[in-house]
Amino acid sequence: MNSFDPARLPFAPESFVVAAFSRTATDHFARALENNRLLAFYALGTRRGAQGVSPEHTRLKPIFGLLNYAAARTLPTFTAESLRFRLFPAYDRWVKSLLRPGQHLLTSVAFVNKCQKWVRDNGGLVFVDSGCSHPRTFWRVLTEEQKLWKSPYPPVARHFNLRGEESADSGDYIFAESTFVRDSFIEQGTDPKRIFVCTLPLNID
Repeated sequence: MNSFDPARLPFAPESFVVAAFSRTATDHFARALENNRLLAFYALGTRRGAQGVSPEHTRLKPIFGLLNYAAARTLPTFTAESLRFRLFPAYDRWVKSLLRPGQHLLTSVAFVNKCQKWVRDNGGLVFVDSGCSHPRTFWRVLTEEQKLWKSPYPPVARHFNLRGEESADSGDYIFAESTFVRDSFIEQGTDPKRIFVCTLPLNID
């Protein structure tokens, strides 16, 4: 097999930005892009970067992780989670300040909505990694469960789910982590040609 040559792809070297509020499955994408010389940087709201991504290609903003940690330690679970979601717009503005025209963006649902729009307006493509169903499907399914279990809470904070809907609907391409996730996006009107089923990798070492 021939070695991988990024010059043969329609993407320029170091043309991808990966953005995640905290380390998630997006670490795998960042490592893959790094290994193939396609990563411009990985923007994380944490004090530590991801294993396998060089410091040169890492941008960190620890204040978000600190606030998230403080909320999780001092507030009830639902309240702390809702506060974390309220930090996403500030994280979004920080990442946007780092972007350059022509870059492509890979992110997860709801993290960086303004960045998604900016990238598309400035010649780039947006890839959204979705670890669960389309936000509208998510809300419907979880609402049914909440009623079944007589939970006093909504599935998640409503402001977060609405932000997720906007993010999911504005991606150029969707990475779905299962066929169920793929089908939920199709159900919500996403063109199947824009969806790639991309299950999480397993490191057998």
